[in-house]
Amino acid sequence: LTGKSMGIAYAINKDVSIGYTRSTADTNQAGFVDEKVNHYAIGYNLGAVTAQVQYRDAEGVAGTAGSNGEGEILAVKLSTRF
Repeated sequence: LTGKSMGIAYAINKDVSIGYTRSTADTNQAGFVDEKVNHYAIGYNLGAVTAQVQYRDAEGVAGTAGSNGEGEILAVKLSTRF
C-alpha cells in the first residue's frame, strides 16, 4: 500500500480561505482497488471564532470496488488566543 497526498490552500483575504486536497492509496493486492479522495474546504475567521465547511468525495473506500462515498462537515471552532 502506497499513499500520496497533495493539497493547495489560498487566503482570499484576511478572513476567508479555501483549500483542495487530493489523496490516493495505491494497492497491488488482488481483489482491492485504489482509493481516491477529493477534499474541498472553505473557512471564515471571525476573530476568536472560526467556521469551516468541508466536502469530501471518495472512490474505492477501503480498497473496495464500487464503495464510493461523499460527505459534508461543518465545524465551528472557538479559539482563546488573543
